[in-house]
Amino acid sequence: MKSKNFDRLDILAAVCVLASFLAVANLPFTAKRFGDVDIYTDAKTFAGAIRGDAPWSSVGLNRLPFTTLYYAVPYVLVPAGSPDDRYWKASVAWTLPWIAVSLLLIRRVARYMCGEMAGRTAIGLMLLSPFVVYYALGITADAPAWVTTTVFLSGWSQWEQRPSARAFGLAVLGLAAMVLCRPNSLLVLACGIGCGLLLLRKRRAQALFALGCGIVVLAITLAVGVAESRLRDPAKARPALENLAHVAFHGSFQFRDEPWDWRFWDDDTRRGSVDYAHWVEQRTALKQAAERTGQLVSRLQLQWIARDYAEHPRLRLRIALIRILAFHVSLVNSVQPKEFHIGPLRGRVAWVFFHVLVNMSTFVLIAGALWFLISRRREFLSLWVLWAPWIALLIFHALTYVEPRYLMPARPALAIMAGCAFAPLVQRVAKHKFRRERHTETPAATAAARRAPLADPG
Repeated sequence: MKSKNFDRLDILAAVCVLASFLAVANLPFTAKRFGDVDIYTDAKTFAGAIRGDAPWSSVGLNRLPFTTLYYAVPYVLVPAGSPDDRYWKASVAWTLPWIAVSLLLIRRVARYMCGEMAGRTAIGLMLLSPFVVYYALGITADAPAWVTTTVFLSGWSQWEQRPSARAFGLAVLGLAAMVLCRPNSLLVLACGIGCGLLLLRKRRAQALFALGCGIVVLAITLAVGVAESRLRDPAKARPALENLAHVAFHGSFQFRDEPWDWRFWDDDTRRGSVDYAHWVEQRTALKQAAERTGQLVSRLQLQWIARDYAEHPRLRLRIALIRILAFHVSLVNSVQPKEFHIGPLRGRVAWVFFHVLVNMSTFVLIAGALWFLISRRREFLSLWVLWAPWIALLIFHALTYVEPRYLMPARPALAIMAGCAFAPLVQRVAKHKFRRERHTETPAATAAARRAPLADPG
């Protein structure tokens, strides 16, 4: 691997991130600025307590603890009483450099694995699909989860090159932060522990890393969960099991009678939806049953889900398969196709062109990742850090509820695998182009090059 110092490509990548922010911010559609209000209010309260403007008794980590801490850092610098818009700007200004740094980490992980061209290709693939930039313009867990995944992968690659406490600590920090950003990625720990056990006889160092990461991060997650339950505001947040029941219950109606209605699941966007209406009807019935019997709504939801799996196994399988596809397809829900416009293109043609282009970039990542895993199948277990985020999220959301943005923590690893898979092809194309350019040089230019003095070797 070449020097780890910054070079012109690193600077260019950082400039491209800034350009992506400017381009995405000027699209006719954007992510909701305060996509998750609970994260915003909790981070704002926490920052106020740090500044001394609010009592510590008002602090509550109601959802996604690490995400709250992540946004609280820039909020500390925002004066008390500032408008919401100023807090949003602080969030974007804080996230932008983290995305740039993460992009450089992605390059270095891919470069360690398969050489310089793999690093360059991985960066290119990430810049061609700037989903993280889009979601960074809203206060959600998506951008922090993307960043923390790159930290985890960087720690792993450093451990692979030279095992050390620093590398292990960096990997644990990144993995723990990722899980605390997105608890739906908890199955990554099961993948790590399982692969570690299977690797014990063959590759002891890699096995100990996998087991160590899985066990330590699991312990951290449980400890944070206990602490969070004591700080939780019951009026704002549900316990973990209750929240899971809520998500899985309304997910039971996603793609049920309308398998190709992939609109966002809310009152405004799903107006007129049969599945959404059935969910509202069944939710109301369970709430009334809970009031009559004194049972928790979440308990009745879990019982309903279990019965539904038993009574409709084929339907559940079909829903899961559609979710797997929908997980990788991004759609703009805030603008109707006939009103869609981007640049000079307008209407349905613009809508179709944009979505084909955007989603093609994701399918290229998936194809490259699968190609990589097949070609390196003998190392499948030791490469768990790359495929586990994707597979873990895929399994969880195939069984519960899906939105394309939940794929975000897996995108850095997908880009690295795809970068490694496509690097030889890119290398061949680049060499062919270079040879072609040399072959098409004019005789005068060739003669002049021959007469030119050799460079001083010193």
